[in-house]
Amino acid sequence: MMKKYNKIDEKEILESYNKNTVIHYFNARKRGTFINTYLTTPNLRSVLKENIEGKDVLDIGCAFGEDIEWCLKNKVKSITGIEINEHFIKLAKQNQFLKNIQIYNLSAYDVNILNLKFDIIYANLVFDQIENLDLVFNKLSSILNKNGKIVFSVVHPLNSLTNDYFINNKNYFTPKSHNNKIPYYTRNFEIYSNLFHKNDLYIEKIIEAKPLNSAKFKFPVNYVKYSKLPGIVIFSVIKKN
Repeated sequence: MMKKYNKIDEKEILESYNKNTVIHYFNARKRGTFINTYLTTPNLRSVLKENIEGKDVLDIGCAFGEDIEWCLKNKVKSITGIEINEHFIKLAKQNQFLKNIQIYNLSAYDVNILNLKFDIIYANLVFDQIENLDLVFNKLSSILNKNGKIVFSVVHPLNSLTNDYFINNKNYFTPKSHNNKIPYYTRNFEIYSNLFHKNDLYIEKIIEAKPLNSAKFKFPVNYVKYSKLPGIVIFSVIKKN
């Protein structure tokens, strides 16, 4: 039986990302952060770029729409965003490039109420912050077209070896851009593999993210660290049925 969903994880995220925190985060992203600018996003986009042209795309947890703008420039057929935080949506709507894009104030848990189907669903460091991924992936699979793909980035299981690798751990981190603790869940490869299998999804590609070479000058310590031990993993899974 599927675990019953409750919104404790969502409530914590919303409390962590208040209005001031969202503004700090937005400004930090514009300046460029190691994890997003030099590690996660370029690796995720390398997979998306191979798949999104001419496709109907959904961005889960689109924040202020940075990835939506990039997708539009890479010739998607259509793109929709969902985001639970109204402060992020307000920032996205200030971007004239996104003025005609539908961004719904909606949770990944409720994505099925869109009553839409997609060829590509992607999420950039979002699923780590969701407790009940079984329920979310069940709903994502239901709105994915045949041969559609889910492409997403998460914290690499090896990046949490200070905890028990075999347990789905809840942890907290504090970004340098603000002082609020952000909850996230660590999962091992077995958990992800079983999650895909239960939802008729098959692994097409796994990328253990390496930083861009340009990071060695701006973030030399992190560049060396994450060039030797992966901090982020990208999954691309496909629906065959």
